[in-house]
Amino acid sequence: MIESLESLSNLCLKSMHLNDGDMEIVVQPILNGKKCTILDLRNNEITSVGASILAGLFYGKRRSIALLLDGNPISDAGVESIAKAIINSETGRTNIYLSSIGMTDVGCDYLAQMLKENHGIWYLYLNNNEISDQGVRVLCESIEYYNKGLVILSLSGNKRLTDVSVDALCRIIPRVFFHQLFVGNCSLSTVGEERLRVTANQRTEFILHL
Repeated sequence: MIESLESLSNLCLKSMHLNDGDMEIVVQPILNGKKCTILDLRNNEITSVGASILAGLFYGKRRSIALLLDGNPISDAGVESIAKAIINSETGRTNIYLSSIGMTDVGCDYLAQMLKENHGIWYLYLNNNEISDQGVRVLCESIEYYNKGLVILSLSGNKRLTDVSVDALCRIIPRVFFHQLFVGNCSLSTVGEERLRVTANQRTEFILHL
C-alpha cells in the first residue's frame, strides 16, 4: 500500500492492527528520502519496541514531522526512545502526539530533558495518561527555563493532575512562544481553574482549554 502511494507527505496508517514488526516497513521509505510531514499511527498495537524503530526517523537528516502515536501501548520505555532520539538530532518543526499510551511521570522526565535540549518541538499532546503533579512540574520547569519553541501543551484527561500543578502551569503561560494549554477533565478545582483563567487572560493571544 505504501509503495502504491504517489506521496507519503500525509501517511495515515491508523487503526490497522500494525505491530512492532511492521515499523521497519513504515520507516524505510522515509529514511530513504521520501518526504513525510505527517505519520499517523494512532490506535495500533505498537509497543516500546516499535517506538525504538520509529525513533530512527529523528536521526540524521533534518526533518519536520508530526508523529501521531496516540492509543498505542508504547509506555515510558517507548517515550524514552523517542525523546532520546530527538535530543540527539536537529529536528525541524516537530509535533508529537502521545495520548493514551500508558505513560507516567517517568516518561515526563524524558520529555522534559528533550524540551531542554531541542526547541523544534511545537506541539506536545499527552492526554489521558497517568501523569501526576510531579510529572507536570518537571515539564513546566523545562518550558519555563529552557524551551523557546513549544506552542501547545495538552494534558487533558490526566486525572492525577491537581491544584498542586497550578503554580507551575501559571508560570509557563506568559512564555512568549507558548499559545495553548489543554487541562480539561483533570482534577482541578474551580479555584484552580479560575487562577489559570486569570493568568491566561493577561495575554491577548493565549487560549486556555478547560
